[in-house]
Amino acid sequence: MTFILHYVIMRVSKIGFLKAKLLKKFRFCEVEQEDFMKKTAFILVSIIALISIIFLGCGGKEKTPAVQPVVSPANTPEGMEVQVPDWYAKPPSDPNYLYAPATFKATDMGLSVEQAMQVGRDELARQVAVRVTNMMKRYQEETGGDEESAEFLSTVSTVSKSIADEVLSGSNCKEKKIYKEGTKSFRTYALMELPIGTMNASLLEKIKENKNMYTRFRASQAFQELEDEVQKYEQFKQSQGSK
Repeated sequence: MTFILHYVIMRVSKIGFLKAKLLKKFRFCEVEQEDFMKKTAFILVSIIALISIIFLGCGGKEKTPAVQPVVSPANTPEGMEVQVPDWYAKPPSDPNYLYAPATFKATDMGLSVEQAMQVGRDELARQVAVRVTNMMKRYQEETGGDEESAEFLSTVSTVSKSIADEVLSGSNCKEKKIYKEGTKSFRTYALMELPIGTMNASLLEKIKENKNMYTRFRASQAFQELEDEVQKYEQFKQSQGSK
């Protein structure tokens, strides 16, 4: 482009020079000669400006990078890792909380959020039931009772379900991500959490309500540990409430 510009300037200059020489040779008037030189200069400047615009327009344009779509379970190619929140792939671990990651897809965004949280609460309920059952079996074992008796298992089932229903009201959505999946659907990832202290307090209350269980379990070391944990949890709640 620089070569072309230089060439044009040289050609126009040469034409102007030859024309001026002819004018002088044939003795045109000085006014006509001056007018011609002005026109020549104007043409030269115009050509230079035009070439400059073309040169600037052709160079230095950056290509806009293509937008990469979010990979979702619905459109992930085989063999490619699905992109999900870190806390969904690897839920946090905390001795004071139960965690339940969940996901749900729906055409309505609000419904996808609501159902993802409900799936998480259902998983928390399952975890609570398992923990309560294991704890009560431990109490029964330490006190020499039959942990496989029909009566005991029925009591455990009733207590664990009751506790799960009660404590789920204290669950909380710790994390939440909403993605557009395809053109008409939304997928929500949710991380539900539940303080273990809430579950322990509810279990202790249920055991105390059943005089037979309370009389039998209170002598066990595991039950004493439960009472200590509940006491610590109540103190923690009071300290949080006073702030």
